[in-house]
Amino acid sequence: MGSGGALLDLDGDGDLDVLLLDSGNLPGAAPIAGQEARHALFRNVSTTQLRFEAVEAPALAGLAAMGACTGDVDRDGDDDVYVTGLPAGRLLRNDGGRLAEAPRDAAPEDPGWGTSCVFVDPDRDGDLDLFVAHYVQWSAASEPGCGGEKRGYRSYCAPDKYPPEQDRLFRNDAGRFTDVTHASGLAGERGNGLGVVAGDFDGDGRVDLYVANDQTPSALWLSDGGLKFHDVGLISGTALAETGKTQAGMGVDAADIDGDMRLDLTKTNFALETNNLYVNLGCAPGKAPRFRDAVKTAGLDAPSFRMLGFGTVFADLDMDGDDDIFVTNGHIIPNVSEIHAGASQAMRDQIFENLGAPPGEVPRFQDARARWEPASEDPGVGRGLLAGDLDSDGDADLVVTRNGGPARLLRNDAAPARWIGLELVATRSAPRAPGASVELRAPGTATRLGLRRTGGSYLGASDPRILVGAPGTGASALVRWPSGAAETFVLSAMNAYSKLVEGKGVAAQAPPSTKP
Repeated sequence: MGSGGALLDLDGDGDLDVLLLDSGNLPGAAPIAGQEARHALFRNVSTTQLRFEAVEAPALAGLAAMGACTGDVDRDGDDDVYVTGLPAGRLLRNDGGRLAEAPRDAAPEDPGWGTSCVFVDPDRDGDLDLFVAHYVQWSAASEPGCGGEKRGYRSYCAPDKYPPEQDRLFRNDAGRFTDVTHASGLAGERGNGLGVVAGDFDGDGRVDLYVANDQTPSALWLSDGGLKFHDVGLISGTALAETGKTQAGMGVDAADIDGDMRLDLTKTNFALETNNLYVNLGCAPGKAPRFRDAVKTAGLDAPSFRMLGFGTVFADLDMDGDDDIFVTNGHIIPNVSEIHAGASQAMRDQIFENLGAPPGEVPRFQDARARWEPASEDPGVGRGLLAGDLDSDGDADLVVTRNGGPARLLRNDAAPARWIGLELVATRSAPRAPGASVELRAPGTATRLGLRRTGGSYLGASDPRILVGAPGTGASALVRWPSGAAETFVLSAMNAYSKLVEGKGVAAQAPPSTKP
């Protein structure tokens, strides 16, 4: 199932460093020699050459790590990390560029099988709260035996062989975490959660949560204000396939793919299920948003049918002004070729180029493998996927984690002629303004919506900055902050990152990272 990692500015020098996690031996199972967890932390030492050096990574003894999310939980100006996994998640505090486990009384009490997570601030108190998706109740002592579909073969068990495990929400009170799952309305007989993304899906200015569940209905948790949520997955059309069946949801991401200023969703699923492209149709005030699955209209159904997708991201990979889709694939069954003829555990990753469409219409996507070799031509067992501008050249690079194999770093050489990067600096909102939306406007061009990404993909934390390709001249940005405020900034810097400081109304150019 794992594992993932995170992109973060560990040492505060303005560029992205990389944390990679390793599951290692499972707790309670007989240890396998040579399979001890080997987490890795890499500091970015050259953006021009894209070169990294290994630094000391946290040991996380006894943890079979799964995923990570990042955020400044103690408001000291640097990114901390929460790591999920078995038998319980761990909070890592960033102290001068070094990650160390937080004291037990200052960390969430989060036992079980945590998967993806996000830091958000639904109660708007300026502290980052923590949502953790959980999978199933598992232990080595109670593991059943499953034989797959062919007699005589051993296979991993389907999730319905285990009781589901409750997702959890933790309130942050000045660096101390309290479990508020039941009080928030998130409790119930749900579970099998794998992917989560945060964003304002009903346009009321509050941050909502979408959770991809494996063979149980996925959930769209709308914020009722404060730390209260209710699930509209079924009535919104995002819980099930068009056939009314559950799917094996894995990775998720959110973006406005049709230019109507509403956040749409993509979700990866199991082999012999298509992925989803949920287009947001909007909603009346106080009502749940409605979505339709436009995966066929977009041309994404057939290419995804035989693939088993995990991590996925919306990103303008060719920097032409619209979001493309990258998916990393890999089966879960090592001997799947003996069970299903023609299937394999190792799979190609996929890049889908957005061909564009008039505002309000669903764009079509095409397989862009031929243009992006060798990014998708090396088959592997893909799991986590992280997107971010690692070399500070204005386009999104990718880090792909693989089960039982080395991670891949895919440098993007799109070399955009014009681009704008936005870094949100919160003053009243929680640090880095998770879930904020940005409307980019320029004379004579369509308004475009950007999301301050928090969560998304699978088991990973991507670049928190917003990248915009092919912007019009005279651009401005309307930022809808998580605090509820809306503010317009004039963007004078081109081909550079600008810092948008909440309450200041002035875009200040961030110094470029040009390490030799």
